[in-house]
Amino acid sequence: MLEKARDFFQRSLKSEPVQNFLVYGLGALFLKGVSFFLLPFYTKFLSPSEYGQVELINTLVVFVSTLVALGLPSYMFMEYFQVKEEGRSQFLKDIVGIYLLVSTPFFLVLIIILFLFSRIFIPVGVKPLTINIAMAYAYILFFQSLYVNILIILKKAKTVTLYRVIIGAGTILANIYLIYILRIGITGVFLSLLVLTFISFLYPILSNWEEIRQFSFNINPKFIRSTLKIGSILMVGYLAYFGLNFVDRWFILYFLGEEKVGIYSLAFKFSSVLEALLISPALSVYSVYIYPKFAKGQFDQKIILLSTGVLTVFFVLGLIIQPIARFMINPKFYESLGLIIPLVMGYAFYFLSQINSLVILFSKDSRKLLVNISLAFLANISLNYFFLKYLSLNGAAYAFLFSNFLWFLISIFQSNLVKRKLAINNTLNHS
Repeated sequence: MLEKARDFFQRSLKSEPVQNFLVYGLGALFLKGVSFFLLPFYTKFLSPSEYGQVELINTLVVFVSTLVALGLPSYMFMEYFQVKEEGRSQFLKDIVGIYLLVSTPFFLVLIIILFLFSRIFIPVGVKPLTINIAMAYAYILFFQSLYVNILIILKKAKTVTLYRVIIGAGTILANIYLIYILRIGITGVFLSLLVLTFISFLYPILSNWEEIRQFSFNINPKFIRSTLKIGSILMVGYLAYFGLNFVDRWFILYFLGEEKVGIYSLAFKFSSVLEALLISPALSVYSVYIYPKFAKGQFDQKIILLSTGVLTVFFVLGLIIQPIARFMINPKFYESLGLIIPLVMGYAFYFLSQINSLVILFSKDSRKLLVNISLAFLANISLNYFFLKYLSLNGAAYAFLFSNFLWFLISIFQSNLVKRKLAINNTLNHS
């Protein structure tokens, strides 16, 4: 029995999906570990109120970057292999061209709106310079996301990991210099992100300089319309995801104040480390593994077994993360410890929802994806409103848990419908 287990383990380590998972996981661990291990640094030099401001500005960054990206990085990920090999380079240039042509003016309009309604969107006391730096960071995030997606498609796992390690190391040095030595507070947090993201462009630019010098894109109205049509559907889904994961900060700000935003955000940060460490690399590897099976008409994902395993693993991880957080953070943030386990379990259901949704993504039925996450988003808004009133800060954590659980249930129902339809189509095609 032990020999069989050992042989299975050795064969697994030699398989490409497992090796890629380990390599992606290492890079994600380091990059996410940087922000994770900077938490003691932040909790020492920033008050809960200041940390709350950081997270509120982060929500603006996520919101703006999601809007201006127009779903283009994900669209590229979906369509790259549908394009003939000789046309893929131009396809990538056209994606960048659409971003420069369409997203840039859109971004400028968003910035004007943001400052016109600054009393609503910008936390009191935050310097305009900090907001400007954060918005510049939001704009250039597209290029970093596109580059990483290209590397993943090309199965350059080691390059992705090296790229993330370099960014992570630079982030540590930049934070120490800007926050500890220069003492510029929350401005230093976003300045370090902007500088490191900008510097991270140098490698792909320099390594592809000859091709970039000859950059041109086709202004094909039909291609732009079709790309933006699919991209906009994906973008709406991402906005619903934004609402599911970030809108709670604004509810907490309204009901409980900036200090409680900082407390909750710290707990969320400890829980969200699982997204980069486990969820994202696992989904990257699993997608490459499962899509060829879908193409062959094999739709059994063993969801019950997967769900049992994922929920068990995440619960154990929640129990482990809690004492680690107590050891790492300043006592003024201890209130966040009780929020970690429900938030971790919320991420477990989020992970399972993503797994269930892969077959829907494969079928290109974007409307179902949009409906699923939108319903979860609406549930999160409603639950936050009522739970925060009666359960205080714990209410936000349980709202996140139950809204992701609802998303999980809906995704099971929708994915089963898609699998039946695909199975019928396969049967008809082979008859």
